[in-house]
Amino acid sequence: MTIGFVPKRSPHSLIQEDLHGQPFWLLVACCLLNLTRRQQAELVLRQLMHRWPSPQDMLEADDAELLSVLQPLGLSNRRLKTLKRMSAAALLGYELPNIPGVGEYARRSYDIFCRNELGLTEPHDGALSQYWRWRTTRS
Repeated sequence: MTIGFVPKRSPHSLIQEDLHGQPFWLLVACCLLNLTRRQQAELVLRQLMHRWPSPQDMLEADDAELLSVLQPLGLSNRRLKTLKRMSAAALLGYELPNIPGVGEYARRSYDIFCRNELGLTEPHDGALSQYWRWRTTRS
């Protein structure tokens, strides 16, 4: 991770731009963004951060309560399991890409926004790809 790195603000305004110094929450946001709209994911992310502000809190969260927060996004049972596994792995100090639930989108987001590593190839996700193209033309 690049210490003190702050990514350039883009006209694309990705959630990840605001979470660059909070890798756990960046990964949570990527989990929430999977197969859902940004507006919905952002509302749920804020609730999660307020109610369970750390991986330990998230791990200890009551499943029924956590499910009720995740429910508007759909796939709530799957997201619950992923968030619990991610929380446990974060507490154990696992590094990417070894955290359960971290796929290509989250991995690339982590590299770009937390490590300042754009990579040589364009990401596959639309919004992340737009940001990548914007950043690579402004290096």
